[in-house]
Amino acid sequence: MKWTVPNVLTIFRAALVPVFVLAFFSANRIIALPVFIIASITDVLDGYIARRTGVETPFGRWADPLADKLMTVAATTCLSVAGILPWCFPVAYGVIAVMMGVGAIHAYFGKKRIEVVKSNFVGKAAMGGTFFGICLSFFSGQVFPWHIVVIWIGITTSIASLVCYFVLYRKKVRELSKNAV
Repeated sequence: MKWTVPNVLTIFRAALVPVFVLAFFSANRIIALPVFIIASITDVLDGYIARRTGVETPFGRWADPLADKLMTVAATTCLSVAGILPWCFPVAYGVIAVMMGVGAIHAYFGKKRIEVVKSNFVGKAAMGGTFFGICLSFFSGQVFPWHIVVIWIGITTSIASLVCYFVLYRKKVRELSKNAV
């Protein structure tokens, strides 16, 4: 792994997951919200810095979405344990995370080693919707049922993102197969 600012931000974001969980279950749940927001800001920053400075790395391409998924699953699980969100949300995000993870592992370690597909607009929209829905969930008493509606939008766009990445992956596999012949 190359120690770049974006990679350090990604590692920092992953390290914030247990901090978020501990803060959420502390005496005052609202402490977890700034932790979640800081993690989300590092997500935006690491991608921006990596693209702007040309320091995108293979590590960053798989670790960045992994850190995002870990925080998303942790946050929706905590909110479900607290009775704020239905359990279908962490389960859905967990399944999506596992499917993306398996796809990334297959791409990286499979017969035809393929670079992890870069994030696209659909993936960014999915994270944006998910971020906003999770933040709204901290104020569920005041915004009910809108936090749930927004998280459904986040899940729907996450599924669309998964489909987009799969299509792009299959396209790369076909291109490699054509070039190999």
